Amino acid sequence: MSSGRTSDVLYRMQGWAAYKENQYDKAIQNLKKFIQQAPQKAIDNDYRYLGNAMLRISPADTAAAVAYLEKAAEIDTVDNGYKEIAAMYNGAKNYEKAIEYYEKVIKREKNPGLQDIVNLSLPLYNVANRIFPTGADSSALRQKKREYFMRADELYKQMLERKPDYLYAHAQRAKANYYAYTREEAMANGLSIPLMENYVKLAEEDKAPMDEAKKANLKSFYQILGAYSVITLKDDAKAKEWFTKLITIDPGNKVADDFLNPKPETPAAPATPAKTPAKAPVKKA
Repeated sequence: MSSGRTSDVLYRMQGWAAYKENQYDKAIQNLKKFIQQAPQKAIDNDYRYLGNAMLRISPADTAAAVAYLEKAAEIDTVDNGYKEIAAMYNGAKNYEKAIEYYEKVIKREKNPGLQDIVNLSLPLYNVANRIFPTGADSSALRQKKREYFMRADELYKQMLERKPDYLYAHAQRAKANYYAYTREEAMANGLSIPLMENYVKLAEEDKAPMDEAKKANLKSFYQILGAYSVITLKDDAKAKEWFTKLITIDPGNKVADDFLNPKPETPAAPATPAKTPAKAPVKKA
C-alpha cells in the first residue's frame, strides 16, 4: 500500500467496508491503523464503527470500545451518540452505567424528548428493584433504594407535565411511591394510595382494549388498595369493593377469595374428659 494521504483513506475505506460486511476483526485492524496514522482526519463514524466492531468480537473489550464511542459522541454535531452507549449498557443490564449515559443524553439535548426521560427512568427503577435491604447495612440500603425510586418518580412527574394522560407514568409513580418503603411503612404512610386510586380511575375510563400491562397494574393496585382498606382504614366495605374488582379480573386470586368468601370457623372439639387414674393393683399378702 502506498504511503501518505492515499494509504490513510484506504485504511478508512477498508475499515468501513469491513464493518458493514460484519468483518469486525478486519474493521478493527484497518480503523486503528487509520486513526493511528491520521488522528487529525478522524471523524465521528471512524470512532463509532471502531467502537461497535470491538463490542461485536469475543471477548469484547467493553471499556476500550466505549472510549471510542464516547469520542464519536463528543465530535458528532448531528446525532446524540450517548444514546447508543446508554442503550448498550441498559441492554446488558448494567443499569448504573446506563443511568450515567442517559444523563449525558439529556444534558446534550437542548430539548430532551419524552422518550429521553422514559429511557433514563427505566434503569433508575431497575436499580432500585435490585437493592435488597438485608444484613448489617439494611438501613443504608433501604435509604439508597428509596433514593433511586424517588429519582425515577421525579422523571415520571416530568412525563406527566408533558402528557397528563400518560397511563404508564401514572402507574410508575404509584409503584415507585409504594416500593420505596417496606410494606408496613407503605400501609402506614399511604403515599402511594391516591396515586393508585388515580391510576385506577384513568385506567377504568380508558377506551383502549385491556392489555397485559394495564391488567397487571390493576391486579396489583386493587390488592394493595384492598389491603390498605382493611389494615389502615379498618373499612371492610371499601375493602370489599376493591377485592370484588380484583376477583373480577383475576378469578383465581386467593387473597380476594379469602376475604370475600371467608371459610366458616371450625368449632372447637369438645374437651376429652380426663380419665380416672388407674389404681395400682393391690398386692396379695
